[in-house]
Amino acid sequence: MTRGPSQDSRRGDFPVTRRYARATSKHRDAMQPTGTTPKVVRIRKLEVDLHTGNLWKNGVRTKLPEQPRQILAILVDNAGKPVTRETVRKTLWPRDTFVDFEHSLNTAMMRLREALGDSSEHPRFIETLPRRGYRLVAPVEPVEPEVAEGAIPLNWSQISQLPI
Repeated sequence: MTRGPSQDSRRGDFPVTRRYARATSKHRDAMQPTGTTPKVVRIRKLEVDLHTGNLWKNGVRTKLPEQPRQILAILVDNAGKPVTRETVRKTLWPRDTFVDFEHSLNTAMMRLREALGDSSEHPRFIETLPRRGYRLVAPVEPVEPEVAEGAIPLNWSQISQLPI
C-alpha cells in the first residue's frame, strides 16, 4: 500500500505543508545568534553557550529558555550599546506573529535576569533604558574552546588535500 503525500508529511494530526515548513525554517533561522556572536562567552563569572543556551554559574549548568537565550545573544552582539525593544521584537517574533509583545518581552527579560542573578533595580548585567530598551553593562569576553593536552589542531585545508 502506498502512502499519499498528506500521510507522509503529517506532524501529529496536522499536515505539514511546504508553506508551513518554509515559514518555520525562516523563523528558526531568525532565532539563531548572528555570525559575529562567539559560541561561548564569559560575562563576569558566568559562562554561557549562546547556541545551546547552557549557562554555567559556580560550576553548575542550567539551561536558558529559548527567548531569554535569544535576547542574551542580541545583547552580547551589542555589548555596551543600547538595544531597542523593537530590535528584540523583530528578532524574537516575526512580523506575521501576533503576541502580547509587552508582556512576552517583560517575561523573557525577567527569566533572563533570574538566570543571571541580576535585578532591574540594581543591574550588574542588563540595564533597562526606560522607554527605549536594554544595554548589557557587564564585560563580555569570548571563551576559546579548550584543546586537550597533546592534541594536534586540525587544519582543514591540509586534510582536504589528503589523497583518498
